[in-house]
Amino acid sequence: MYTLLVVDDEQYAVDGILEAIDWPSVGVTFTYGVNSVREAKEEMQKHPADVIICDIEMAGENGLDFLKWVKDRGYSAKLIFLTAYARFEYAQESVGLGAAEFLIKPIDHELLKSTVRDVLEQYKEEAAVQKRAEEYEKIKKMWEEQLPEFRSRFWLELLERPGLSVEKDSLQEMLALYRIHLKEGRLSMILIHNEWPNLTDEKEIWIQVYRI
Repeated sequence: MYTLLVVDDEQYAVDGILEAIDWPSVGVTFTYGVNSVREAKEEMQKHPADVIICDIEMAGENGLDFLKWVKDRGYSAKLIFLTAYARFEYAQESVGLGAAEFLIKPIDHELLKSTVRDVLEQYKEEAAVQKRAEEYEKIKKMWEEQLPEFRSRFWLELLERPGLSVEKDSLQEMLALYRIHLKEGRLSMILIHNEWPNLTDEKEIWIQVYRI
């Protein structure tokens, strides 16, 4: 389901993370590791990762440089930083750049596994939010397309039921719902005789009145 990339300039550290943890148990089905930011960039372009575990201190470009690159390229990967030094400025900058977590070496594998599980839960929550947003937009589009018809039905129901009593607040809510704008404080009722000789259907007459 998810892909995980480990970036560390020490191969034993990469191997330890990839081999010591049962990644499929937390939903990670594909893992790979590299030893530099340059290699990480190349792999990301070929196999974008969902979660990246990255050392901060590396020769050449460091983990913070890599995180900036990931964000600039629009990847949605969640990045967990590892560092052997508890430096506040590292933690501050990584959080400011949008890192998911900041862990101190030596890494407890159970803690790392739990952290990745939490990060993947964020993905699920974001996916659920996105799905609701898409469903809302779909319903909104359908409503917009059918709004003219709903307005016509609203007026027809009022006109065909002369004895219908509607509270002022309820009427205002319906007018707002159907985006019908009347002059404030005034609602005029008009009686119009049938002056369209070709119209015999009462509903059609009222539709013509509404269009006027």
